[in-house]
Amino acid sequence: MITTAARSAMLAEDVECVAGELLRAAAEMDELRLQVHGAGQLRWESPSAAAFREVLAQRERRMQNAAGMLSDAAAMLVQYAAQLRTVALEKSLHDTGPDPFAWTGGPGLLR
Repeated sequence: MITTAARSAMLAEDVECVAGELLRAAAEMDELRLQVHGAGQLRWESPSAAAFREVLAQRERRMQNAAGMLSDAAAMLVQYAAQLRTVALEKSLHDTGPDPFAWTGGPGLLR
């Protein structure tokens, strides 16, 4: 039988795994943003170049915002995992108390 404490601990591990994936996605988004930024650094002067750079700047801002949101979500999940671990610890401390039937031989054998 899996206890509430064990479930909370296992869930905390899963939540931390998702947080790690979100952080990796944020880092990848930031790498892509840097590539987009690099594309805007081409030596090209014309009205089309200015429009191109403006579109790239907008995309870059959106990518930066997305990376930030992914990082923020990961941080929230890490906090949630910590709360789950606290619940698991509290439950395990509560569940490891003395067996109330230890001295009687078990339930139903009370004298």
